[in-house]
Amino acid sequence: MNQTSIVILTKDNLAYTRKCLDSIFRYTSDFELVVIDNGSKKETIDYLNELRRYRNVSILFNKTNMGSPYGWNQGIKLAKYDYIMIIDNDTIVSPDWLVYLQNCFRDRYDCGVSSPTTSYCGGRRCDKDIKARRFEMTQQDINLYAKTLKEEYIDCHTFGFAFLTHRKVINKIGVFDYRRYGIGEFEEVDFNWRARHSGFRTYWATKSYVHHYGHTTFDSEGIDMTELHNKNRKIFADRCENDKNLFIENDVVI
Repeated sequence: MNQTSIVILTKDNLAYTRKCLDSIFRYTSDFELVVIDNGSKKETIDYLNELRRYRNVSILFNKTNMGSPYGWNQGIKLAKYDYIMIIDNDTIVSPDWLVYLQNCFRDRYDCGVSSPTTSYCGGRRCDKDIKARRFEMTQQDINLYAKTLKEEYIDCHTFGFAFLTHRKVINKIGVFDYRRYGIGEFEEVDFNWRARHSGFRTYWATKSYVHHYGHTTFDSEGIDMTELHNKNRKIFADRCENDKNLFIENDVVI
């Protein structure tokens, strides 16, 4: 497998972050971990500092919550490798999850983004049969379910929480538009829209499975997801209609 920079944002919710990172360390090889913390409390900060004992771990602490697109851009600036994986901290990965995402780039020359099957997200990649019981599933349940999946690459629109991209895409279209989308929502839709308009395709790599609980950070922060989604959906629609610029410079501070 090719070396990969895994970028993950944290904002408290330590129990989810622990489970996420435990699964990544267990089921992933040839990677560096880039953690961007968006103003967590001491308990989470202490835990993250303990991770420095591992090789290839970089951690950046923001004093306040800078939002997802800004934090992801910070992670991309710190990333050492050409493959860049963006993943939420309320996820649990399964064996070979990243291998299958990379296989899509190997087997589809036009791949710009690959994203896994999951238990919670918008679009086609969510298995609704397990969505209702996603909070009860153990790591063993997750691994057993992942074994049942067949390997296909489906050209479709993909949405956030976990997706793999490549430096060649970022070199062509830039990064995430934090100025337009603020704390988050639709920044990855915008990124994928720009990728597709620049000759890349976005694929659902069906054999890769990443378990997703869904919106735990936004919920814990008291953010109204429906209101934010509707607001940024209108911003995205206006952007598509009136701003055809496909490159977003990475001007964040690290």
